[in-house]
Amino acid sequence: MMGTHPPRDALAQRETLRFATRIDRWLGAVGVLYVLVALGIPVWHLGEVLGGGSAFQPAVGVLPLLILGLLWTVAVPCSYELRDVALVARSGLITVAIPLLAITRVRRIFSAESAPAWSLHRLEVSYGKTRKLLISPEREAEFLRELKSRAPQLLWVGDELAAFDE
Repeated sequence: MMGTHPPRDALAQRETLRFATRIDRWLGAVGVLYVLVALGIPVWHLGEVLGGGSAFQPAVGVLPLLILGLLWTVAVPCSYELRDVALVARSGLITVAIPLLAITRVRRIFSAESAPAWSLHRLEVSYGKTRKLLISPEREAEFLRELKSRAPQLLWVGDELAAFDE
């Protein structure tokens, strides 16, 4: 008697692929500059305090480090994974998982809207009825090809991916 289970190959999971975020040069430079300032101000202030030139000021000695730590926890690392059944975007401690079958559209946009992305050249991933996530994978063409192969409802329509109804 034939079994009702699908063939073993049909159950095989695909490899999880990880894509780093694209980093705009200017945004990377701003980030490096902020890190230098956030570390430099407390070091300079500590030198002033130890040299007897001023009293310790917590706003100068600690606040830049606290802000840097907060920004770091929401921005580093920033990456995207294509898993067997989901697109997972991670930015620091924040993780968003979107079922691949829920994706209805993927299009290229240029946006400064807040997103887990270090570039303004982004992909807008629409899913569900009205939800959207902006991402900026470094190897965009490879990301789109792999997403298309894992999300059977998506077809190329011009230069974007869009879901179709069967």
